[in-house]
Amino acid sequence: MAIDNPINPRDYLGNFYLDSLVHEPKMLDFIVDLIGENKICLGTDYPFPLGELEPGKLIHEMDYSDEKKAKMLGENALNWLGLNKEDFV
Repeated sequence: MAIDNPINPRDYLGNFYLDSLVHEPKMLDFIVDLIGENKICLGTDYPFPLGELEPGKLIHEMDYSDEKKAKMLGENALNWLGLNKEDFV
């Protein structure tokens, strides 16, 4: 049971991925700061029109480096899946 877990829940951060569908620039900044840019992947509510109508628009609009945006827009997902970017060019 979780009540017997001697590990602080914060120690798990960075061991899993989050999606970028947070609907708010401040929240995207928060999760980037919390978990790191290498563990966030593009997320959508497809096929439901509940969030970003253009997937990735929030990431594109953020004041992040092109490298950080590229990670969240696809590179992190490829790493997670063990795939190479070159195979999709």
